Amino acid sequence: MVSAWELHQAWPEAELIVVADAGHSMAEPGIRSALIEATDKFLI
Repeated sequence: MVSAWELHQAWPEAELIVVADAGHSMAEPGIRSALIEATDKFLI
């Protein structure tokens, strides 16, 4: 989490999203939902 926060501080235009009770797997419900929400923002 420290590295993610430091990266966010160095790149303030980036959006830092912390998903509670989740790791790095796309199979986890929280990660899956966050990915879908993020990619929905790409729609024009």
